[in-house]
Amino acid sequence: VAYGEALKVWDGKIAAYVKMTQRGWVGSRALLPPDKGMGGILCTDDESRLPCLRQIHADRIAALKNPGFRLSGVYVRGQDFLRINAAPTGLNFAYALANAAATQGFSDDAKPVRIAPGQTAVAFPLTGEGPDACRLDAVFTADAVVLTQKGPCSGAKLAGRWTRDQARDPEAELF
Repeated sequence: VAYGEALKVWDGKIAAYVKMTQRGWVGSRALLPPDKGMGGILCTDDESRLPCLRQIHADRIAALKNPGFRLSGVYVRGQDFLRINAAPTGLNFAYALANAAATQGFSDDAKPVRIAPGQTAVAFPLTGEGPDACRLDAVFTADAVVLTQKGPCSGAKLAGRWTRDQARDPEAELF
C-alpha cells in the first residue's frame, strides 16, 4: 500500500524514481548464511531472521510513508550532485562536487530533518562550526530543487537550480 501511494506522489511525475528505489531496496535484502555475505541487509541468524525481516520491511514502509520521501533523490548540476535520503524519521542531505578542490558536505545522519506532509521548503543545517558553518534552504518541485546558501559551506558554491535524476538511487551514492 505504501509503495502504491508513493507511485502517485507529485501526480506520478516521480514514478520512475519510486520504482527504481524499490528495485534497489528489494535487491539489497539478503537471506544468506553468515559466511556468504555479499553486501545489502543481512538477516543471517535463523533465530532472529523473522524479526530482522519484519524490521527491514517496517523501515521501508516508514521511509515510503515519510512525507520527505517525495523530496528524496539525487539532484544534479553538471558533474556535481546532491544526495537526499529519506530515513524513516526525516531527510538526510549530502553533496559531492566534481571540483577536486571543493569539499563534500552532509547533514548529521543522527538528526534527520523532519518534514511535514505537503512541505516543499526545507532548511538543511550542514555539519561545520564557526566560519565553516553552512545552511541550505531548499525549495522542491517534482523535477528540481532550488538552493539558497547561507554561510561559506567550506568554499562550496551550492546555490542555484539542481535537476532530479530519476535514474540514480540516493542509497547507492556512497562517498
